[in-house]
Amino acid sequence: DGLGCLHVGFAEPLERGAEPSDVERVDGEGAVTTGGAPGPTGQPHASALRRILQRRIHNLNQLSVARRKLHFRQNSRLRGCALARYSAGGGFLMAETRSTVMPVLRYKDAPAAIEWLCNVLGFARHAVYEGTDRAIAHAELTLGGGIIMLGSACDDEYGRLFRSPGEVGNVETRSTYVVVEDADAVYARATTAGATVIRPLQDTDYGSREFTVKDPEGHSWSVGTYDPWASNE
Repeated sequence: DGLGCLHVGFAEPLERGAEPSDVERVDGEGAVTTGGAPGPTGQPHASALRRILQRRIHNLNQLSVARRKLHFRQNSRLRGCALARYSAGGGFLMAETRSTVMPVLRYKDAPAAIEWLCNVLGFARHAVYEGTDRAIAHAELTLGGGIIMLGSACDDEYGRLFRSPGEVGNVETRSTYVVVEDADAVYARATTAGATVIRPLQDTDYGSREFTVKDPEGHSWSVGTYDPWASNE
C-alpha cells in the first residue's frame, strides 16, 4: 500500500495438502493474487509466500526506478533540462541539460583550440562562424548537455581586457569542469596529445575518477565522473 506495507491474500482455497499455484497476476498497483491456499495450520504456504514476496519486491524496485525517472524529469524541466540518460544496470544517472551558464574563452589560435577540444575532450561543433585570416568570430561547442563559447583573441577595446594564462605566468582565476562517463579514455587522449597534466588521473574520496590538464594555450580543464546533478537526486 502507500505506506509500503505488504498485504497477502489468497484468491481461493485448495484441498488440504495441495501445492499452491504460481503467482497469477500482478495488477497495476502492485497487488498480487494467487491461486494458493493456506497450509494445514491455516497459514499461507511458505513457497507461495516466498514467490509473492519476491514478485512484490521486484514490483517495488520497478516502481522506485519509475518514480526516480519521473522525479528527475519533473525537476529537469524546471531547470530547463532537455534529456536525461539512465542506466538501470549500473545505476548511473547523468543529466543532459541545456546550459544557462556558459564559459566563454579567447584563444590566439582558435581553430587549433577547437580541434583540440573536440579531439581530446570530446566536444562537438554546434556552431562555428569564421572571420578573416583564419580568425573565429564566434564558436559554440557542446558536450552532453553542456556548451562553451569561444573566439579568436582580437586587439580591440573589449579584447584588450583579456589575457591568456600564458601571458600572465600560467596562472588562472577560473577552471572548467567536464562530466564524462569514461575518465580513463579522455585522460589517455589528453596525454597522447601532449597535454600538460596538472593533476593526474585519480580516484577521489567522493566517488569520482578525475584529472586536470591544460590545453595548448594554458586554460585548465578538470575532467571526471562526478555528476553534481545525479548526486543530488
